[in-house]
Amino acid sequence: MQYGYGYGYYPPGPWSTNPIYYGAPIPQFPGPDNEWSRTLLQFPRDSSPQFTPPSAPVLKRLKYSESRFQDIASKFRESWLHTDRKLANIGFIYDCQVDETLWYDYREYSERVGNTQAPLWHGTSRKCTLGDDPSNAELCHNSDCSLCQIIKTGYKTGHARSSGLLGSGIYTTTVSSKAAKYATTSKKSKYNVVLYNIVAVGRRYNATGPMKNASSPPPGYNSVYGNPGVTSLGPGKRSLQFIETCIYDDNAIEPLYMVLFTEE
Repeated sequence: MQYGYGYGYYPPGPWSTNPIYYGAPIPQFPGPDNEWSRTLLQFPRDSSPQFTPPSAPVLKRLKYSESRFQDIASKFRESWLHTDRKLANIGFIYDCQVDETLWYDYREYSERVGNTQAPLWHGTSRKCTLGDDPSNAELCHNSDCSLCQIIKTGYKTGHARSSGLLGSGIYTTTVSSKAAKYATTSKKSKYNVVLYNIVAVGRRYNATGPMKNASSPPPGYNSVYGNPGVTSLGPGKRSLQFIETCIYDDNAIEPLYMVLFTEE
């Protein structure tokens, strides 16, 4: 199981100075990644004080005509930067609501690290056909299905691969095509899946080289940032091509949307 390992992205577009996320303001994200659209951080379902998180995960398919579908699809396409990969076609987008335990755990962690947050993509594996049939969005019971495990119980850094450039953690990136590289699916489905998340990045450490033995960020930091052109892949090797940020705490990330796509 590798559902602690994957990639995500900070989408392009201006950040709002006071967007609303689950009824709480999100401060502007500092540094080169302070780009985001207000519309994707506003959720009518939970922007009021009366909102309470569900007792069990809920998936709701977004209609093609909805503005959130169009916004997310646009960001996905705009950040598809790999020229050797055909631009993916989006099949479905689902709104993910995690259960109340994950909901509160994320917010408590985010407060501890200063509420510095960013929306990110994560590519993962799927052993079932969740989402293929819009009329049936029931999570499977296969413990090896990373997708369903993430939505049910959250990300688990304990299952992360130790061979990652920045160590054993949950990886994210600004490039949707990079996230797609780490998405695998059941042979029964034509779709691959990426998750769109909100991530409490806190204070980021800028890595200049590999940190493959790391299981936590350096003291005083909450995440590790891989910077293209700066972070080396190793002695005598080229530098990282695309941004990636690694987090090492299970509570630092919460899935928001599930995107099904094909590269046919």
